[in-house]
Amino acid sequence: MDIKKIKDRAGDLAGRARKIVRENDPDTLKKKFADIIAVKFISIDRINFKSSRFKIDYDFDTDFLVYFPFIGWMYAFAFKKSNKFAMHHGRQAFLLSLAFTALPVGLTLLTVFIPYTMRVTRLMVAILVYMSHFFYFGVCVRGMLFIKNREMGEFPVVRDYLKLIDV
Repeated sequence: MDIKKIKDRAGDLAGRARKIVRENDPDTLKKKFADIIAVKFISIDRINFKSSRFKIDYDFDTDFLVYFPFIGWMYAFAFKKSNKFAMHHGRQAFLLSLAFTALPVGLTLLTVFIPYTMRVTRLMVAILVYMSHFFYFGVCVRGMLFIKNREMGEFPVVRDYLKLIDV
């Protein structure tokens, strides 16, 4: 396509869009285009996703973001400092992300000391790295369930180290 055809096509589309806006009142346009998807920020704590076209109506509690793998703890530290519930889970998520970042890195560095001829052992270490990621994602889901049920739940090993973090 040459530039003239592209400009003509863009002008035609813009003209059709102006015609639709002229012929319909704003409320009708909102109803027509709101069916695609509507995201409504109720407050910093809740987000609502709604779409009649896809039959979605979901209220999203933003505290769930605390257990988003590896980076979710930053949400609590940045936006929820005054919320004791979110900070409790944020500190737990921070410790879990540190542990489950250090574990695969340590296992990977361990492969340096395993001779190349011991391929089965190296494979087992690689499998352990992937299993640690799957386990971490499971722990994150468990943390999200704590938040959903509004529980101040603690993970057994993390409980001892939570006292060390003073945020």
